[in-house]
Amino acid sequence: MTHAEVEFLRKQLLAKCEGEHALTMHVIDALPEDKVTWKPDHEKCMTAGELAAHSVTGASFFVGQVTGKHPTAAPPPPPTTKEDVVSRVTQAADAYMTTLAEMPIEKLAADLDFGGASYTAIDVMSWHPWHMVHHRGQLQLYLRLMGAVVPATYGPSGDTPHPDS
Repeated sequence: MTHAEVEFLRKQLLAKCEGEHALTMHVIDALPEDKVTWKPDHEKCMTAGELAAHSVTGASFFVGQVTGKHPTAAPPPPPTTKEDVVSRVTQAADAYMTTLAEMPIEKLAADLDFGGASYTAIDVMSWHPWHMVHHRGQLQLYLRLMGAVVPATYGPSGDTPHPDS
């Protein structure tokens, strides 16, 4: 990949992540304060707060893959307040965006081994918005199951018409 191609992809990825983060915050805003510790009755489910935070804090995994700097501290306890969720999500989004914006082109163009396959670092970083969208969708289902209002994102929800309607 040329430097110009990598820079183009970086600019697109930064814009995409900014938009997806805004939509994720829109969904987190709909999470009732008293439901942050709610979760479906299944042992594999996270609490709503954990899921909301994970949707964005998982970005540190992709950053770690590219930079080689993996978190060494034990993960924090699950969030129990909406303020904590918002703080974690905001910090993680800021760290991801800063890392992506400041990473040298050569590093973003470099090939990495990921699960036995070769990908460029910019490709690995580009998986974050899909991860965020995936878990945001799960959080929207949690909102429905807990009886909260599900906000519109890419189209109307059963509760909220699309803003362009």
